[in-house]
Amino acid sequence: MYPRSRARLSAHPSALVVCGAFLLAGCESYEAAPVELAAIGRELAQSDVPVELDLAGALRFAEERDPELRRRAHEARAALLDVPGFELMYSMGTRDGMADLTIDPAELFGLLQRGAAFDSAEAERALLVAEWQEARWRLGTELAAIFLSAQRLEQLAPPRFDVDERAFESAGLASPNAVARLRSARLAAELEQQELAAERERLRARFARRLGVPRERCPRLRFDAGDEDEFLARAQLVVDFAARPDLRVAEARYLRAEAALYEASAAQYPRLRVGPEWMIGSSSWGGMFQVYLPLDAGGPVRAARERREAARAELDATWLAAEEELWILEQDLALASARVQQLEAATHAAELALQSARAELELDAAAFEMVAERAAMWARDSGERRMASLREAELLARAGARGGAVPYARERAELVAEGRP
Repeated sequence: MYPRSRARLSAHPSALVVCGAFLLAGCESYEAAPVELAAIGRELAQSDVPVELDLAGALRFAEERDPELRRRAHEARAALLDVPGFELMYSMGTRDGMADLTIDPAELFGLLQRGAAFDSAEAERALLVAEWQEARWRLGTELAAIFLSAQRLEQLAPPRFDVDERAFESAGLASPNAVARLRSARLAAELEQQELAAERERLRARFARRLGVPRERCPRLRFDAGDEDEFLARAQLVVDFAARPDLRVAEARYLRAEAALYEASAAQYPRLRVGPEWMIGSSSWGGMFQVYLPLDAGGPVRAARERREAARAELDATWLAAEEELWILEQDLALASARVQQLEAATHAAELALQSARAELELDAAAFEMVAERAAMWARDSGERRMASLREAELLARAGARGGAVPYARERAELVAEGRP
C-alpha cells in the first residue's frame, strides 16, 4: 500500500521539508497512455496469431487476448490497491509557534476502520476473481460451441441433383407441377450450400472476436475426434452446484455485502490521533491528542444491512435459476438429439429414395414425378437437419461445460487473485 499524506502547512521551511519527504516517499509516477481508435485495428493485425488451434489451445490463447478477460483480470489486480493509505497530519500555529505531527495508530497497524476497509477490498477482489472465472467459463463454453458447430458443418453437405428438368419439360414428359417442384428443390439445394458457407463465416467471425484478433487473421480450427464424445459424456454427469462459477459469483457478492456492513459498522467508532507537539525554535516538547467522534452514523449501517439481505436473496435466486436452467437444458438437449437422429434418418431415406427414382427414370420417363417429389423431400430435410445439428452442438457445449468438459485452470485464477501476470 502507498501512504497518502495530508497536511496543513504554513510557509515555515520545516513544515515543507517534513511533509514533502512523506509525500514523495509514497508517490507513484504518472505515465500517459493515449489511445487512437484508428490504430487499434493496426495493432491487432500486427499481433502474433497461430495458424491453427485446437479447443484447448484456443482457450489458452483467448485467456491472454480476450478483451473481457483482460478487463476483469486488471480489475481484480487493482482491487486491493484502492484501499486508502494512512494519513500523517502536520499542523502549525503561526501566532504561538506551536507545531504538532499526529497519526492514527489504528490506521498505521491496519485496525478498526482501515482493517475493515482492507476486508472490504479483499471481498471486492474475491468477487472480481469469481467474475473472471465465470467469464472464462463462459468463454470456454462459447469456444466449445464454435468447435462443435464447425465440426458438424464439416460433416454436412448440400443435396445434389443431376436431373435436367428442362429436357423433360421440352419433350412434354413432365407436368408443370413436377418441373416446378424439381426446380424449387434445385434452388433450395443451392441455397443450402450458401447457408453452409455463411454459417462457416459466422463461426469464423465469432471465433476471431473471442480470440481478440481481426477476422482476417483468424486461425484455422483443428478438430479432435474425441471432443464431442467428451462433451457428451460430461453432459450426462450430475452437476456439482457448489462448483459452478455463476453461483460462486453470487456467493462472492454476498460476502462483499457482508464486508461492506462490517466496514460501515467500524466507521461508527471514534478515531484517535496522537503525536508529538513542540515549540518551534525551542526544545520544549509535549503530546497532542485528537479525537474524532462520528455522529449519526447508523444510517449507512442500516443501508449496508439491507444490501446484505438483497445479496442473500440474489444468491437464492441464482441457485434456483441455475437448477431450472440445468433441467431445461437437459430436456432441450434430449429433444435436439432425437430431432437430429430423426432428420438424419429422413435425409438418408430421401437420398436413397431419390436414387431409386433416378434409376427408374432411366427406364421409364413417367418416374419424373417421383424424382421431383423425392428431390423436394431431400432438400427440405437437409436444411432442417443443418439447423437441428447446429442447435444440438450449442446445447451440447453448454451441457458439457456445466459437467466440467471445459478445462478449468484453478492455478490461473490464483495468479490473477495474487496480482501476478
